[in-house]
Amino acid sequence: MTTNSTVNTEKIISVFILAVLVASCGLQQNLSFSYQLSLEMIKAEVEQIMGLPAKSDFSRNVEELNYFRAGINSEKFLALFF
Repeated sequence: MTTNSTVNTEKIISVFILAVLVASCGLQQNLSFSYQLSLEMIKAEVEQIMGLPAKSDFSRNVEELNYFRAGINSEKFLALFF
């Protein structure tokens, strides 16, 4: 028979292991399509090629779309401004 504290400890360990596994995979956005981008494109055209950004910021009437590819041994970053 297990006690509540044993069950809670098992849940915490399970969540921790899952979090480590997800974090180790990294963010895997495909940046290889960036060669198809051009200066004349609007945001919708960029998103059609690149997909949704990992992060989007808006400051001083400028929107910044951020794309990442992060792994264990390498990181790539692409920022686009509209």
